[in-house]
Amino acid sequence: MTRTILTGNDPELVRLGIVAAVRNCLQYTQEMVASIRTRHTHQIYIIDDRSDEPMKQWLKSRPDFVSITDPPESTGVAYNWNVGIAAAIVDGCSHVLVANNDIIFHPRTIDVMVERISRGDAAIVTAHDVGGTYRDPNQVIALPVGIDGEDGRPEFFCFALTRDTLKQVGWFDDNFEGAYYEDNDYHARVALARLRAVRLINAPCFHHGTATIRDDPRASEEIGQAASRNKEYFAAKWGRLPAGSEEEMRRTYFPVPFNRERPPRDSAQARVDELFERVVRIPSDINGHLELLMRLGASVDRITEISPGGSCSTCAFLKSRPRSLRVYEPARSAHLTLLAGAARIAGTEFEWIRSDASKPIAETDLLFIDTTHVESRMREDLRLHAGQAQRYIVLHDTQTYGHIGETAGHRGVWPAVSEFLRGHPEWLLHQHYPHNNGLTVLRRTSPTGAREETA
Repeated sequence: MTRTILTGNDPELVRLGIVAAVRNCLQYTQEMVASIRTRHTHQIYIIDDRSDEPMKQWLKSRPDFVSITDPPESTGVAYNWNVGIAAAIVDGCSHVLVANNDIIFHPRTIDVMVERISRGDAAIVTAHDVGGTYRDPNQVIALPVGIDGEDGRPEFFCFALTRDTLKQVGWFDDNFEGAYYEDNDYHARVALARLRAVRLINAPCFHHGTATIRDDPRASEEIGQAASRNKEYFAAKWGRLPAGSEEEMRRTYFPVPFNRERPPRDSAQARVDELFERVVRIPSDINGHLELLMRLGASVDRITEISPGGSCSTCAFLKSRPRSLRVYEPARSAHLTLLAGAARIAGTEFEWIRSDASKPIAETDLLFIDTTHVESRMREDLRLHAGQAQRYIVLHDTQTYGHIGETAGHRGVWPAVSEFLRGHPEWLLHQHYPHNNGLTVLRRTSPTGAREETA
């Protein structure tokens, strides 16, 4: 049988993110990238999870990629997919294609997938693996163009989704470790939401299959152990192992995960809530203040955070559901990428400003400062930005570094804070909490920009 490729009516051009999570397999990855063909504006995102040096050196040689290397909190494929998808969403992509790094695209496959997902009647579309039919990838590349249908058996080695998919279904469940079953879980959620997941027979790819396991015995053992745990987790979550059809899923799976007696939350906001609940539970230099930050955030509309590496506080502010959140962070970290993506999908105007806030910020209601904890930096932060804060200024680490700075030979932040309060009678010391390194809240005497008093 000759397999053919859909031409169809071309949609308007979209901004497409192409995501691949990798661990080694450099040659396969290079071949996958070389096979990418699309008429759409696109950006490639590589999430490198503990690859060896050859992969890392190659990624450094490709500044045209957005690469996120060794995300410290990665639990496996689902987490890394989420990071890549979030990075694409943050950069303004309306469509995201996620691919294994051991595939070869047909020249028309990506555009076929974009055209199909753009119709809006499917939550997710996948390519079709013809690696079992053809031994040579070049045979796939040479397939003729035409039409050959679709079915309801998605293959998650290469899939496309949109922002609407994330709003309706949510993100991948990164409680699945390593690899396996995270795709079955997402298909379950699509089916139970009465949405469609389709495989495009007319969008072929050559998939080498299990290349990471085959080429790395350590990874094989690690992923094998994780797969056993994932199997148990899936069965506990849905009441059985993966069903064969969407109709069977709807008939036999738990109606909500783990058969809990509560309706599912809004998928977009649930992701924000989940990320907040995680950081509150984990001991850190600020977790004891996160509930307070959330309550303060809930009393205003606009929040600005100057806190390099401070994604825990970002979780708290997103949980408060502000109208807008601006975060000054020069580096692209995996965790902040996840937060930014979740915020955009949940409807918060999230602006990630990749600078150190060395120039005055825009007007805001709540300003959170957690920069270098020395007198000179605090004085400069307050000089530059305090005038733009209409309701609160919140300072972290004011107990630990109140009098002795975190940098040797420097005084701490309190002399600068005291000087500021003496010179600005419109600001009062509202609250000070000595635990968890200290948190200090300053408040304007005639505040504006309030939603309602919750702090």
